[in-house]
Amino acid sequence: MPRVIWFATLGALLGSARAGAQLCTGAPSFRRPVQVSVGTLFNTDAKSLVVGLAVGSRGVFGEGQLGTSYYDALDGSSFNFGAGVGYQLTLDQQARAQVCPMLAVAFVSGPRNIRQSGNDYSERDVELGLAAGVVALRSKQVQLVPTASIAYAHASGKLTNGLGVGTTYPASFGVVGLGVGVEFSRQVSLIPVAAIPFSVRGAHTSYGITVAVNLSSAH
Repeated sequence: MPRVIWFATLGALLGSARAGAQLCTGAPSFRRPVQVSVGTLFNTDAKSLVVGLAVGSRGVFGEGQLGTSYYDALDGSSFNFGAGVGYQLTLDQQARAQVCPMLAVAFVSGPRNIRQSGNDYSERDVELGLAAGVVALRSKQVQLVPTASIAYAHASGKLTNGLGVGTTYPASFGVVGLGVGVEFSRQVSLIPVAAIPFSVRGAHTSYGITVAVNLSSAH
């Protein structure tokens, strides 16, 4: 049972733990300091909905996220929240390629009273990685940005029984992320992604799509 919960939660977090990293993840650049996003993520174990609020500049950026996940096999859900920070490094004068080191943390509360067993689940995750994006197509209204990332992650899941006694299930692993950002008018981006865990057994590839919007008009 703990491994079923942990791997379901892991899949839900892999995509949502990434900060809104401008060109590095296909999101609109921070031409204004505030950006909002909404996204969905799914794999064979879980389905998630995530909303985010990001702030940043042409260098440092950060994002906070709230979300919920539903686990089919457990008929239960969790509340998820997290935050990430990063720094944008532009590799050329035309700003067509960027690399972003990033650090993210995420927390999960639930499912609770799993299948009336009295057991509650919680989890803490830390992810350190590097993301890159390259402008493959740039026109006046549309920009196409393929992205890739690699990260080291550590997850610590905890199952607490009805007596308050907890058992911890830690694991460390790698994550490869692939995506493409389709940016419209330098203001709105549609970002399909895939998150592929490796060096860990039983975890599944997660797929998702996010819409990110700058709150103020670009100029």
